[in-house]
Amino acid sequence: MRAKEIIRAGLAALTMTLLGILAGPAPAAIVFTPGNNPQPDEENILFGDKETGALLTGQTKGSLVPVYFSSLTSQTLNQAAKGQADIQKDGGGLLDSLRITTVPDSGTAYGFGDFIMNLQGGSSGSQASIDVFYHDDFNNTDTSTNYTFPTSGDLGNGSNFLTIVANNGDYMTKIEITMITGGWSDFKQPRISGVCEIGSTGCGLVPIPEPASLALVASAAAFTGWFARRRRNS
Repeated sequence: MRAKEIIRAGLAALTMTLLGILAGPAPAAIVFTPGNNPQPDEENILFGDKETGALLTGQTKGSLVPVYFSSLTSQTLNQAAKGQADIQKDGGGLLDSLRITTVPDSGTAYGFGDFIMNLQGGSSGSQASIDVFYHDDFNNTDTSTNYTFPTSGDLGNGSNFLTIVANNGDYMTKIEITMITGGWSDFKQPRISGVCEIGSTGCGLVPIPEPASLALVASAAAFTGWFARRRRNS
């Protein structure tokens, strides 16, 4: 009886070890990288004409998905001209916040896998707080993470690109920029990829385990079956 208990404990420990190897350390859900780092199938966000208002609506170039821009502090926004997004504060001055989302008040909602933006014309010493809202691979909604950009605290050095990427089967739905100090004049060159309709099959799928991990688990299952048969025969 004692031998059977030892064998059961050993098999349980082996199973837990293999499951731990298979799961591995989960990568960060949202990764922030200063700079312009295009991902596969990157799309520009375009406007059909100059727009002014509290809510501006652009569209991805290839997939034709609407992207909505608004201020968190009720500033009136201005899209400079037809073409790639160049959003400013209407009448001049500095932007103090901006919300970017692919989820409308009603209608079809979309998620996206990465977002690239360029904050231009910042005041000296300015710094922004960036909140990213996303669905995780367990489909928990409105999960958020915060990042301070730039970490050195100065948007006043010309162009300031930032690349935001969702990992591990997650997808973003909204980005909010709020100034910690100062402001910036132009939100330019936004690009997006990994666009998917929320609720569809291809949106937020959990990554398939690596072949090596699957082979390891299969080997463990085969060993467990062989050992059980050997015990029965003896």
